[in-house]
Amino acid sequence: MKKYMLIVLFLLSGEVFAQEFAGMKVGGTYSSFDNQLQEKGFVLESPLEKDVAVYSGEVAGHDVYVSVVASPTSQMVYRVAVYFEEKTTWYGLESNFDNLLETLKGKYGKPDGVYRQYESPYELNDGYELQALRNEKLHYDAYWIEEDEWAINLTISNTKRVAVVYENTPNVVLAREESRELITNEL
Repeated sequence: MKKYMLIVLFLLSGEVFAQEFAGMKVGGTYSSFDNQLQEKGFVLESPLEKDVAVYSGEVAGHDVYVSVVASPTSQMVYRVAVYFEEKTTWYGLESNFDNLLETLKGKYGKPDGVYRQYESPYELNDGYELQALRNEKLHYDAYWIEEDEWAINLTISNTKRVAVVYENTPNVVLAREESRELITNEL
């Protein structure tokens, strides 16, 4: 009986830490995820083409674009990228990153890694952060990984947007297999 209770508790705890975006589990079929997004008020900006669809909407009071990526054959969602509004100042970008980092820490715990790196000739607080970002010489990233289940990456993109990228690991594997199969069939 104790063994049974431990298994039930383990399964329930897994549900508590399941990866979610806007209350939706990342994964499942594209059509199901599309319906859920639209029910939550997201607007389809670019329909599913080459396995990617783009939506606009609002998350926690922020205007966002959401990119949904599905596997090529079975159309299983394996990646959801949420791009927050473009910032015109480094302070705005860094502040947005730090606020989202704290929010994600509250939901998923301490990240498995946090990187704030500058490449030469740029340095921290040199006043050239946006230039370094454009030139891909500045990297702000935090990530969480639940092995064989999911991954989350918080990053500042060179388009001056903070992004949160959610991946469903089993569906990533499926997408790679389906892509390989399509290529093999064409050769």
